This record gives sequence, C-alpha cells and structure tokens, in this order.
Amino acid sequence: MEKTEFESIARQIRQRAITVARAYTLDANQAEDVAQDVMLKLWTLREELTTANHIERMATVMARNIAIDSYRSNHTVPLETTLNIKDDRQAKPDIALEEKDNALWLTKKLQSLPSKEYQVLQLRQVEHKSNEDIANIMGIEKASVATTLSRARKKMLCQIMKWIE
Repeated sequence: MEKTEFESIARQIRQRAITVARAYTLDANQAEDVAQDVMLKLWTLREELTTANHIERMATVMARNIAIDSYRSNHTVPLETTLNIKDDRQAKPDIALEEKDNALWLTKKLQSLPSKEYQVLQLRQVEHKSNEDIANIMGIEKASVATTLSRARKKMLCQIMKWIE
C-alpha cells in the first residue's frame, strides 16, 4: 500500500482503534495510547498491507490485544498469603481461625507447585513484574512465562475448586 493511500484511511483506522480500546473499559487517554501504538505498527507494516479492509481488520485485532495487555498490566491481583485481620481483639475467634487455616492451606498449595511455576507466579502476583522482566530474571522466553503463569493459575484454580466442593 502506498503512503498516500495509507494516509487517506488513517483517520478512520485510528478512530476504529480508539473505539475498540474504549470497549475494553480503558479511559480516553489510554485509548489514545492504544490507537497511537496501533497506528505506528500499521505504518511500519503498510507495504505488506493490501486493502483498506485488511488494514481495518488488522487494526481491530491489534487494538484489542494492546487494550487487553494494558488492562492486565494495570489490574493484577496481588497474591497474599498473610492473614489480614484489622484488630485481633475485635476479630471473632472462629473467623480468625478460619482465615488462618485458609492462609495455611493457600501457602501449602502454592508451595506444592513445581518450582518454576511457583517462581513465575510469585514474581507476577506478589512482585508485580511484567512478563518481559520475569523472562529476563529467570532466563526463559517471554512466551514461556505466559504459558507457565497460565499453567500455575490453572492448577491453583483446580485446587481451589476441589477445596470448595
């Protein structure tokens, strides 16, 4: 695709990227950032793109993926294994005991994970490291981090589901 063709549809593509990003509950500034990233990537790929429809579909997918990545990086849930009771004097003994048992159970299940999965989960959930940082720390591929993290979370979910039943 020629430079002039790309420039003629760029405004429409950018608006589409913003719309997709906003659909993932990103605020206006984050949606603008997503759109900017999409446009930069599309600009570098413009010679490989063939039609306006092709570019629009690609922009939609890119915006969705970038928005999801942004949402995930800003909304990690800390994995805490410590007992959080505000005031031991006011806490009911049965609730305190149950929370302590829950924390011990969780600690035991986390420690039963394979070493690599435990480390990745710890780095991501407790230390809030990005997949790239974890890959650098552990000396593995970024894709392996995502797979290992997913596997660890899935194992923990299965353990929790068994425990609930």
